[in-house]
Amino acid sequence: MKNLISLIYLLIPVITYSQDLTVINHQLDSLKSLKSLTELQLQSINREIVLLESKKTSAEYKNVQTLDYKINQKLRIKVRDKDNSSGTIIYEPKNGEILRLLDYNPDTDTWLVSINNKTGFVNEVFLQGNQSIDDFKKIIIFKKSQIVKQQKELSEKLVKQSMIDKYGELDANRIQKHSYWLGMTDEMARESLGNPTDINRSVGSWGTHEQWVYESKNLYLYFENGKLTSFQNSK
Repeated sequence: MKNLISLIYLLIPVITYSQDLTVINHQLDSLKSLKSLTELQLQSINREIVLLESKKTSAEYKNVQTLDYKINQKLRIKVRDKDNSSGTIIYEPKNGEILRLLDYNPDTDTWLVSINNKTGFVNEVFLQGNQSIDDFKKIIIFKKSQIVKQQKELSEKLVKQSMIDKYGELDANRIQKHSYWLGMTDEMARESLGNPTDINRSVGSWGTHEQWVYESKNLYLYFENGKLTSFQNSK
């Protein structure tokens, strides 16, 4: 009986410790799950922010003002259904009518216009020599250049955010700088440096060994089972 009591006293700390460890492991698992969920939510929020910024940019472009031009010139204006000389003439406005300028395309030198409930295109040669139109054209070209710039920046943000979601911020920044480092995966290498000029592969019981050749960079990358283990750069 005495020996049994002694054994119970010896077991009590072990049981208590085991219970404490179970609680701690449960708490750790719960916090890790919460962290993973929070990271996924944060990634989703970041993507939504970038997409909303893109929509905002598009909405701002749609708000470009129009210009009403009262026609008073010798050169007869021709409104066509296409933005080139092969388009069919759909209207020839007379002096005194109002031509509403909606948009300008610098690639084709044409205006998108509206007149008499018709919408078509007018070559800018018909509207030269008017200062208000020239100023309006400069505004449109400037705004379009800003839109292109903003869309490029947003596209780069989306690409970077995608990289962060996939590889983490540290490796994403390295890839954005077109770097290479020991331990990177072959997938990261393609993202960072592009496709190699050539790949020399050997397979054995040890796994797969690859030599990636980038001729233009005089660079050689050596992968063991998909991870960069060494490199050689002759520059």
